[in-house]
Amino acid sequence: MRQPANSGSVFDGAAACYDRVRPGYPAAVMPEAIRLAGLGRGDRVLEVGCGTGQATLPLAREGLEIVALEPGPALARIAQARLAGFPNVEVVLEPFEAYGAPHARFAAVIAATSFHWLDPDVRVRRAAELVRRGGALVLLSNVQRLSFSEFFERVQAVYQVHLPEWPARDLAATWSHIPEQIEDVDRGGWFETVAVRTFDWRVAYPRDRYLELLRTFSDHRSLPEPRLTALLADIGTLIDAEFDGRVVQPWRTILQVARRSAQGVEVEAS
Repeated sequence: MRQPANSGSVFDGAAACYDRVRPGYPAAVMPEAIRLAGLGRGDRVLEVGCGTGQATLPLAREGLEIVALEPGPALARIAQARLAGFPNVEVVLEPFEAYGAPHARFAAVIAATSFHWLDPDVRVRRAAELVRRGGALVLLSNVQRLSFSEFFERVQAVYQVHLPEWPARDLAATWSHIPEQIEDVDRGGWFETVAVRTFDWRVAYPRDRYLELLRTFSDHRSLPEPRLTALLADIGTLIDAEFDGRVVQPWRTILQVARRSAQGVEVEAS
């Protein structure tokens, strides 16, 4: 799987926009994640790539003690402001791969739509170093359910006009990392997946908010500004002309919970 640049550098320049328009998670997801992971109030967990704290906030409300890692300074500042009222949360400006836990291992490592940004050669082993025996690795992934969207079918012509060098936007493209991620967790013998759950939901985006959302996607952010502006202008025209000024985006949240093996391969904590 091709690995993009670190999320801290990709998204940090659009931190405020990211915070406004990126979807959070359905209300049922975090309680189910906590239940499946066997977590309770006061348990100490490590969150990987907390971004602006969208997933951190509901976890904090459940009474978990959270160390939230975020390598992007602008993203981290927004997270710190959002979580200022929770003394049980510490936002740390540091990448997951470099973090050295100063205390005992965590009850869980949690990654909310961030695990696919980590180096696949080290991410599971590093999580195993930081999770105590019997603890959990909790992965959340938000993916677009594009095949359920009439708008997706219509907007392809706009992309072909502006970006003919881009391959046709595959209906499965936003899912491509999920099967590999699920298999990767079990591969080293440090974790065993105990549950995979899916949650389907929708978000209605007014025209301008949807165009802002596109500006937070890594492939769009890689475009030169004149090309991106022209692309978004024509997408906006399509939304106004054929979709009454809004896009209803189907999303799926995939929750994977794996248990740190009591019998698996041991790793030394760094």
